[in-house]
Amino acid sequence: MPRQHRTQRRTGTSVRLTMRDVALLRALARFRIARSRDLGRVFFSGRHRDVVASRLRRLYDGRYLEVHVLDLAAENVYALGPQGHAWVAGQGVAARGIPRQPWHHHLGIVDIWTRVAAAVHGVEGLRLKRFVPDWEIREQGLAAGYEVVPDGLLELASTGDTARLVLELDRGTESLEVVRRKVRAFADLRGRRSSFLDWPTFELVLVLDAAGASREAKLRELVANEWPGSVLVWTPQTELIGELQLLAGLTAPALTDSRCGNGRERLLTRDVTERLPATGGRPSEDA
Repeated sequence: MPRQHRTQRRTGTSVRLTMRDVALLRALARFRIARSRDLGRVFFSGRHRDVVASRLRRLYDGRYLEVHVLDLAAENVYALGPQGHAWVAGQGVAARGIPRQPWHHHLGIVDIWTRVAAAVHGVEGLRLKRFVPDWEIREQGLAAGYEVVPDGLLELASTGDTARLVLELDRGTESLEVVRRKVRAFADLRGRRSSFLDWPTFELVLVLDAAGASREAKLRELVANEWPGSVLVWTPQTELIGELQLLAGLTAPALTDSRCGNGRERLLTRDVTERLPATGGRPSEDA
């Protein structure tokens, strides 16, 4: 029997949504698009990639998902399909359309979002209180009047404390001078003590993809010179579980540990938190 092309739906497929499917559809409404690996690391932890592919294929055949193939060697990129849009709308969940191409930057944000969500799940006593990607920051006017728009806002909650982080994704496409101006703009906002979501303070994380990681040393030096707080740089090889434990004060790092550069200050401020989904809630719903 010839193999079904991955963009051709099989007819007559009925789907009974599981709790995992429901969580996946809700998350994809916020992600807008996500690769197989993104969905796999959050919703199929520990499962073989064939299991992931089989379930995503069934949701695609049932029209809950749409699939996009950027090239023959690339993994699938998923968005909500007709049934998926109808289902989330019935749940009162807002779902935007897919973003314009190219998608590299958008998918880079989804990648770090799902990496953080998966890592948090592996740290006892820590949870993802909120993750707000740049497209929601713009839609909700959270950076209105500011000189710079973050690629993500991240809050991590631990035993009543909250670590607040601003994420800047570096794909190696901007000059170091542009990055320097962004870091200075974030530093200015931090100094005002009045910024995104009315945070009293925050730390900056430079998130590097494979291309950005090629100039990691230069970026670390730049941030160390321009940023008044902790120097946080995450690459594709960064073990996020350890980083998040350090941020939340859940482990005592060795004195020689330099993953946070010059930042030994405690990042957490007291805050009363409520339990939210693994992908973090929207400001309008969960503030």
